[in-house]
Amino acid sequence: MVEVRLEPTDGKIIRLREFRRGTAIGEMAAYSKSKSRTASALAIEPTVAYELAPDAIAQLGAEAPAYRAIVHEFVARLLTARLTFMNKRFENQISH
Repeated sequence: MVEVRLEPTDGKIIRLREFRRGTAIGEMAAYSKSKSRTASALAIEPTVAYELAPDAIAQLGAEAPAYRAIVHEFVARLLTARLTFMNKRFENQISH
């Protein structure tokens, strides 16, 4: 299990979400040239993680363009689902 959270400079940790086995995290880093992160991930149980680096995605495209397209579609759908989740979460916080 991995916890994703914000760690503002005021020291107050804001827990955003927990992710369990089989989930992709850090997908934005694979598409960003910036080394900065939008959130932190902390393993709260023993965890095995695999990295798909941006250069690996580029190489995949050179060797197997159809697989690269699948990766891009997966990440687009993942980001859409997560943005929708966070929008609903903030909407609920504002309305209460």
